[in-house]
Amino acid sequence: MTIKHNSRDKKYKDPYGAVPCMTRVRLSFDINDSDCDLWSLPLYLRWESGYSKDEISLMPMEVAGNFVTYYLAEDYLSRPGTYYYYINGFCEKQLTVYRQDLDIPEWFYDAIIYQIFPDRFFRGNGSVFFKKDSFIYATWEDMPMYIRNEDNEIVRWDFYGGNLWGVAQKLEYIKALGANVIYLNPIFKAVSNHRYDTCDYTKVDEVLGGEEAFSYLLSQAQNEKIGIMLDGVFSHTGSDSIYFDMYNKYGNGAYHNEDSPYRSWYRFKEDGTYECWWDIAAVPNVNELEPSYLDFIVRNDNSVIKTRGRQGICGWRLDVADELPSEFLRELRAAVSDNQIVLGEVWEDASNKVSYGARRTYFTEKELHTVTNYVFHDNLLSFLKGEKSGGNLTEVFELLKENVPKHNFYALVNMTGTHDIKRLATECNCKSMVKAFTMVMFTFPGIPLIYYGDETLLEGSTDPDNRRPMPWNNLDESSVKWFSDMACLRRSDSVYTKGEISFVDMKDDDIFAYKRTLDEKEIMVIIDRKHRGIEYFDKKVYSVLADADGWGYVLERI
Repeated sequence: MTIKHNSRDKKYKDPYGAVPCMTRVRLSFDINDSDCDLWSLPLYLRWESGYSKDEISLMPMEVAGNFVTYYLAEDYLSRPGTYYYYINGFCEKQLTVYRQDLDIPEWFYDAIIYQIFPDRFFRGNGSVFFKKDSFIYATWEDMPMYIRNEDNEIVRWDFYGGNLWGVAQKLEYIKALGANVIYLNPIFKAVSNHRYDTCDYTKVDEVLGGEEAFSYLLSQAQNEKIGIMLDGVFSHTGSDSIYFDMYNKYGNGAYHNEDSPYRSWYRFKEDGTYECWWDIAAVPNVNELEPSYLDFIVRNDNSVIKTRGRQGICGWRLDVADELPSEFLRELRAAVSDNQIVLGEVWEDASNKVSYGARRTYFTEKELHTVTNYVFHDNLLSFLKGEKSGGNLTEVFELLKENVPKHNFYALVNMTGTHDIKRLATECNCKSMVKAFTMVMFTFPGIPLIYYGDETLLEGSTDPDNRRPMPWNNLDESSVKWFSDMACLRRSDSVYTKGEISFVDMKDDDIFAYKRTLDEKEIMVIIDRKHRGIEYFDKKVYSVLADADGWGYVLERI
């Protein structure tokens, strides 16, 4: 039996891509099997959501020669989730079905995000506090390092002294770069410099200037029409926190006190040990669905989410979203205002992500607006470095476009890098490759995110090297201008934020190309890793809007 089915062609599947619940879907197949009664050939439809699965079989509604058609009636797709359909084990395809009431705050489609690791950005004027049992680098140009003991545990945290006063002082630079949202790595009180080991969710770290500096930053950013997004670390706390209190500093923590109000937040074992994040003792996991924890973080009027929301932040980036239960995400989404964004850290295609045995429902239920698009980052880099063909890259993006609901697809956050991976300039072998990467990032569906320093070609390998201080005394001005120019290009026309994308097969493994169209406007982007020029394009048809040193071009149809 041979089966032909193209889920991206309306001849075979209508409508295209992900659909809201209660949508009628037509599926057609070319089936070549002279021994089979096509009228009796079932199509299997499997539904997956969370830990639940269900499957039904459907019989053909139409047969014309070898062309067999099935209809998924509205009630077959009444439940949101990830569906798979197939015939006799062949041709399994994904169909994403999402709640009808899901959308994205409209302002976010015009966002350009600048991510800042606060300690490494800028040491501004204003009161600061330095931590005990830590050290401050002698100069801003020092390279970051860890001081570890024989067990590879960090025994002294290192700081440069960057703070929120400094972020406020650099708002003009950030705005000139084209960004209108600042995503801050964690700012709540903690022991480490990265602050993913929260000590107190209710206090901004004194090292960063405390609540005074944060309030000042918020007010100044609002004056510049720049939103502030906070990093929510809600799957674990620090062991040296007021909640866990391993070192008995606070007197009422869970570790030493079975009657502590925080005891139920953690999962203690009979031998006195406890569950921790990736077996790192310094960050004990919390039970996110414990009612008192939910009240504290999400539900109460003075919860962490609602308190910071009232201060005027524009949203949250959720650390390790795949380790947060769906019920927690839904509670959190319900607690933010309709105008705030919930961005989840997810490293795979979020439309079919499985974690801890559960099919995640980030986009099918009311959980996340968007995710970190590592699929975009990793695969585009792979193409630019010659590891993946243009056709292979196109297929990755076609699949993402097909699987992800359209409103989410256009809101995916496409990053130059993050604090968890090698820096873009280190991954690329030349400045022109960086320009080609960012040319795609600023012209592709989704939200561009610039990791601080990437715009000036700051290098860095893995942690802690990717967290070097911002080189204010040695900026690559031409690279900074390129980023600024690409942001201006993106802002120049809504075709870049709302235009349909169609991929162009150039019949060349070294070329990746696509078009963006909106109304009468057509933009074409060509990335040629052999940088051979564009002499084979008719200059009477296209004009050049941007040139990445021969690595890529943005063309406008005249």
